[in-house]
Amino acid sequence: MAILMGGLGGAVSIWLVYESDARKFSRLKENALCVLDLPEESLSVGATFTIPRSIDKFTVGIQIGARSAPLSISISGDDGLVGSATMVKSAAFGLGREVRPGVYTATLRRENIGTAAAAVICAELPVHVTGWQIWHRTYLGLLALSAVGVLIFRNSRDVKRRTAVLGSFHALLLGCVSMFIYLLFHEGGHALVQIAFGHFDLAQSDFWGIHGHPHSGGGMGPPLQPWQHKVISCAGPMLPTLTGFVLFAAWALPIGRRIRGVRPMVNLYFSAIVAILVISEAVMGPVYLLGIATAEGDLIGYVASIGGPVWLLKCLLWGMALASIMILWRVIPEIRQGWKRIQSGWIDLPPAAVPPPTE
Repeated sequence: MAILMGGLGGAVSIWLVYESDARKFSRLKENALCVLDLPEESLSVGATFTIPRSIDKFTVGIQIGARSAPLSISISGDDGLVGSATMVKSAAFGLGREVRPGVYTATLRRENIGTAAAAVICAELPVHVTGWQIWHRTYLGLLALSAVGVLIFRNSRDVKRRTAVLGSFHALLLGCVSMFIYLLFHEGGHALVQIAFGHFDLAQSDFWGIHGHPHSGGGMGPPLQPWQHKVISCAGPMLPTLTGFVLFAAWALPIGRRIRGVRPMVNLYFSAIVAILVISEAVMGPVYLLGIATAEGDLIGYVASIGGPVWLLKCLLWGMALASIMILWRVIPEIRQGWKRIQSGWIDLPPAAVPPPTE
C-alpha cells in the first residue's frame, strides 16, 4: 500500500507540472544554437552555426502546424551528414553522436506548402524538472514521513498501529534501497565499459537521476566502433545480473546463511537485493528472446547482422534467464518470511528468540 501511494503521489505530481509541447519548444528555443523558421510559402530553409566544444549529440525540437506537411531536418558538417529525421508532428529528439567542434549546416524542408513551422537545434536539453525527479522526490518524501510516523508511534500501546507504521516505513525503505542498488549497478555497467574504451565523463554522469534522469555520461575521444557501442549498451543490464549471481552464491553458502540468520531484517534485505539484481533478466530476458520486445542494445540483432553464432548467444541468454528465475524461486520465500516477521513486530529479535505463533 505504501509503495502504491508513492507511485500515485508521483503520478499526480507529474500531472501537475506537465508541460505542453509549446512550452517544451520555448525552453529549447531559449538555449538554441540555431533556429529555423519555415514560412507558409517556403519549402525549405537553411542556416549555418558553430559549436565550440564537443557534445554527445544535438537536441532538436520541431514545431509543426495542424495542416503542415511532414518536415525533414538534416544536419551536416565538414565530415558529411551528422543525422537526419522526418517528423509528422511536433517533437523533441536527439540527432547525431559524438559531435565534434566545427561549423555545421542545418536544413529544414517539406514536399508541399503548408502552415508555418519551425525547428531549433541545441547542444543539450535545458535543465528542468523531469518526471523521474518528481517521482523519486515524492517517494523520498513519503519515506521521510513514514520515518516520522515510526518515531511518533514507536511507544504506542496500539500494536496494530505501531506495526502498520513500521511496515509502511520498511516497505518504502526496502523499495528505495532496491532502486538505489539496481541503478548503481546498471549505470555502473555502462560506466565501466566506457572507462575501458576511454569514453567516460564523470561530470556528465548521474547514476540516480538527481539532476534529471539516471545515465552514465560518455566523454569525447576517438570514434567508437559499432561493436563498442553495443558492448556499452549491453553492459548496463548485464552487470546487475552477473552481480546477482555472485551474491546468490554467497547467499546460499553456509557463511551467507549464518549472516542471514543473525536478524530477520538482515535476511530480508540480503534476499531482496539479490532479487532486485536478477529480476530484470528473469522478466525481460524471456520477453526479449521470444521476440515480444527489443532489449537494450539488441545484442541478437547485432550478432545476426555480422553473421555471428546467434544460436550460441540465445543459449547463453536463455541460460541466464532460467538461472535468474531459479534464484527468484529460492529467495522470494525468504523475503516473504522476513516481511511476515516485520508485520508480527519481531524484527529486532534473532530467529531463535521469536516466539512461535499462537493458534
